Amino acid sequence: MSAQRRGSAPRLPRGPATITTTRTSQVPLFTRVDDLAEIVGRSIRQIRRWREQGIIPPPVHISPKRIAWPTAQIVAWAEAHGLARADVEAVIIRGAAQRNPLHETQS
Repeated sequence: MSAQRRGSAPRLPRGPATITTTRTSQVPLFTRVDDLAEIVGRSIRQIRRWREQGIIPPPVHISPKRIAWPTAQIVAWAEAHGLARADVEAVIIRGAAQRNPLHETQS
């Protein structure tokens, strides 16, 4: 087991990270900008504007050039703005399945 270097960020697990919800479906840990745009019915550019204005929760860096939002945070934010949890999770699951055909969901 290697020791983590001082001051470095913890490493994220590789592969499709998922969380199990109460609905027995697998929801990815992170939500990408294109899925967030579909959830709220706006363009990716509008999501970027909202991010700059602080309208949506701040994203996290999942790699040096890629950002995403913790799914739990997006689901909570969407519910607070009147969107149904099941609808939000369905969009996120569908987006993950389209990008990664190996992403499996349980019925």
